[in-house]
Amino acid sequence: MEKPSLKCLKIRVFGGIRFFNSFFSMYFYTAMQSIKTYIKPVIVAAVLLNGTAFTFAQKVSGQKREVSKSASVELLLDTAEVKMKEDLPEAFDYLQKALQTSISKGDKYGEVRSYQLLGRTHYDLSQYDLAVDYFRKARKYESVLSSREQMRLNYEYSLALEKNHDGLGAIRYLKVAIGQAQAAGLIEDEVKMRYDLARIYQAGDNPTAAIEEYNAIEDLENTLLNLRGVAQANNMRGSAYQKKNKSQEAITNYQNAERIADEINADDLKTEALRNQATVYRQNQQYSEELKVRQEALEISNRKSPLKEAAEDNLMIGDLYLQTQQPSEALPYIRKSVDLAEKSGDLPSKGKALKKLSEVYDRQGASDKALLSYKQYAETMDSVYASRERELQKNLDWIAEMNRKLQRIELLEQDYELTRKTVELLEKEQNFTSDEQQFMKNKLDFQRGVSFALVILVFGLGLSTFLIYRSSRQKRKANLLLALRSLRSQMNPHFIFNSLNSVNAYIAANDERKANKYLSDFSKLMRQVLENSKHDFVALGSEIDVLKLYLKLEHSRFAERFDYTFEVDEQLMNAEYTVPPMLIQPYIENAIWHGLRYREEKGSLDVEMRLEQGILMAEVRDNGIGRSRSQELKTAHQQQNKSTGMKNTRSRLDIINEVYALKYEVEVGDLDLETGTGTRVLLKIPLAKQEIKD
Repeated sequence: MEKPSLKCLKIRVFGGIRFFNSFFSMYFYTAMQSIKTYIKPVIVAAVLLNGTAFTFAQKVSGQKREVSKSASVELLLDTAEVKMKEDLPEAFDYLQKALQTSISKGDKYGEVRSYQLLGRTHYDLSQYDLAVDYFRKARKYESVLSSREQMRLNYEYSLALEKNHDGLGAIRYLKVAIGQAQAAGLIEDEVKMRYDLARIYQAGDNPTAAIEEYNAIEDLENTLLNLRGVAQANNMRGSAYQKKNKSQEAITNYQNAERIADEINADDLKTEALRNQATVYRQNQQYSEELKVRQEALEISNRKSPLKEAAEDNLMIGDLYLQTQQPSEALPYIRKSVDLAEKSGDLPSKGKALKKLSEVYDRQGASDKALLSYKQYAETMDSVYASRERELQKNLDWIAEMNRKLQRIELLEQDYELTRKTVELLEKEQNFTSDEQQFMKNKLDFQRGVSFALVILVFGLGLSTFLIYRSSRQKRKANLLLALRSLRSQMNPHFIFNSLNSVNAYIAANDERKANKYLSDFSKLMRQVLENSKHDFVALGSEIDVLKLYLKLEHSRFAERFDYTFEVDEQLMNAEYTVPPMLIQPYIENAIWHGLRYREEKGSLDVEMRLEQGILMAEVRDNGIGRSRSQELKTAHQQQNKSTGMKNTRSRLDIINEVYALKYEVEVGDLDLETGTGTRVLLKIPLAKQEIKD
């Protein structure tokens, strides 16, 4: 058995040669693209360098793995790995070429690396089921990899299993990878993987096992004389004790981390330890101790000038003063948090700070400032939701592009398998040649075999095309359901803001009874809306109750602006039909806020639901100012930003029609065609008794 030091030396030599090889391969490939005059010598040099370096690396490492049979495969794979950080579609093209070359030449090492890079790419795109599939394909031939490469493959496979909700599988392969790291003497890799194992234990409500891993990590860090790592292990172990509700043990570990961080001047670890202590003190309502450690963390943040962390520290101190009924003390800290979040461009943190600022002003009785802050919060969160929607659409576009390229790769694998079988059949037929008669007989059999093989080939290609098409449809359906859930969960903050504005009006008028009644109805509506938002379809009766309660609340705010009626066919009330939640409400809200609110005289709003040949006809009519006039009255900001509720409803209708093969329709027109006043919206919703699913 070799000594650990000798093993480490060999691993470092092999790793250095791999780096040397990758660097020069990429250098020559880039030169080939830009200097076409010298393309031939560059390719020759790259091939020679790949072959020589890899042969030497195998001798040094003592591995029995066969060297890649094609240096061009290595060049394609190295290029793809670099391109993944710059241009994913182009990286997929290189991967496809590498896989095709590997399969055709029987290069198992190139094939394994191709599948591993495909798994890594899908992991980065959050397509964890596909990542698991490709890592699993790579593991079929892992024997051609070096021990360190096998460790990396098992580690990546475990992370994909965890994201794919297979915690037991993730733990199993993480332990395999940790064992391989121990055998190779790779302590730093072992530490990294033990952190992931501890995290999985802790997320799976097994903090005791997590603590054991953190103890092992601390021992390893002490072996490496890495005090920073020891401090981090104490911080993480404290979080495990905190999950076990052992506050004193958690505080002790956090304080140990703080002490070590002080010794090595690691301000980031010290602030982390201080903030962790603050969370424990908050849970135990030890507000004076919490204030002390948060002030210390804030001093470090101000000195080091990390805007995002300083914004968070100021917000937490302000919130602490609010908890202890000291809004005047909280105000400067929360204002500072808003300013710092604005400077750092962190919109979610700015939104949280503005919402808390509104609460401070409300506690101080400054209603106008409270409403202004809440309006700024609503506008900020609108921007956040819009950004998330754009990011979601971008990811959907990426996934669609990747799926198209994956279809070509899957067809390539199927084609290779069919070709291999056809070649085997031809080789068998060629073995039966003796005399002329036998030759003629064999020739006839050969022709029949070729014809049969061609039939199988056509059938196989047709079947594989069908399976790929079906898989593509299933993936698209899953992506559409994800988009539908995202749209359904986006609740317009203006809806909450408008309702809370009514409460403020009652408070300003000293009408406590109406304010309390309104808040009671509003909280009931919120509970129903949030409960319904968990499902794709809800009971029709539940949705009707939500609409009635919403109309009641809006009418209490604009009682002088309109009266309303709500008529429901008795057949609908007695049947167990289901409908998508919050599909009709945006049109009612639009009628009130953009039609009836601007009338000089009192208007009317009529909501009618009737059943016609199995179709729910939901009709919303108002005699407001009309769509054209409403558009003219909009502010410049409103004209630039379309109604999120209306846009999301239209998108949801399109997705529901495609995913569930339904035919939801909506008709919008003027109620009075001559004057262009009033609006009539007719929703046609095919009804069915569907099971309500999350």
